[in-house]
Amino acid sequence: MDVGYVGSGWLATAAASRLAGAREIFVCGPFAATVQGSAARADSLTGLARRCNVVFVDLGSQEAARNALFGPDGMESSLAAGTIVVDQSVGDPDETRAMAARLAERGVVLLDAPIHCERAAEMPEATAILCGGPQDAVDAVRPLLEIICPRVVHCGDTGSGHAMRIVTGAVAACNRLVTYECAAIGVTNGVALQDLATVITQSSGYNSATARVLPVLGEGGCTADVELAAAAHELALAARLARRTGAPMVIANLVGCLVESAAAAHGKSATLDSLARFHEQGAGIDFARPS
Repeated sequence: MDVGYVGSGWLATAAASRLAGAREIFVCGPFAATVQGSAARADSLTGLARRCNVVFVDLGSQEAARNALFGPDGMESSLAAGTIVVDQSVGDPDETRAMAARLAERGVVLLDAPIHCERAAEMPEATAILCGGPQDAVDAVRPLLEIICPRVVHCGDTGSGHAMRIVTGAVAACNRLVTYECAAIGVTNGVALQDLATVITQSSGYNSATARVLPVLGEGGCTADVELAAAAHELALAARLARRTGAPMVIANLVGCLVESAAAAHGKSATLDSLARFHEQGAGIDFARPS
């Protein structure tokens, strides 16, 4: 099985480096020079497509992934029948199904298998790969996916992996915002962050954000590599999916507005950790130096 990875960004670099640490792979894209391990650089997208029968793609957006597959210099015409394309970008499930249908005309299978991960240093412990597509194709590439992250969940038919990624991201964003909000309330009322972390993580208020964020909040530590712009884009995708399916999305819509406001204040390249500054400013506090 010859494996290629076309990618850009911190998450694609982390995923491809894990693959390249276990086996030889071919890489192409803006991240090629940053991938560690046994990674041979392909000279072009078409060159990589001709050499590989499993091709991972994560270029930061579904639009970029679509262009890498179907654009003027894309891989489509160079992919042999039987090839499996693994789309690890965050995307719209309907767009995913349309891309899969087009590739199926060439005998190529598209799996949507995005990674939910906020912090590359915590892969694979706080990570999951969410797969959509035919069971036999998922089984064929599962050993590769498990190199990236041992927690691989087959969510159903094509598009379900992207749907689950959008849902998971929205829940994670809501958890993070309410954690910062309640931490600010506690601190302004004289409660130590350490005590907040101890009590909340051992009570019904526990969530992934309270477990990972609260213990390091007072130290100004890093808990996320996800940029505010990426989080805002994902929440916008969730809102679009909710409107299309008629499912109400009230709380996550509000969170999306708050993330957009934080991006305007701190810059779109700032990470999710900047949301703590947003709440500090609103409450007139400093988590690292409580009064």
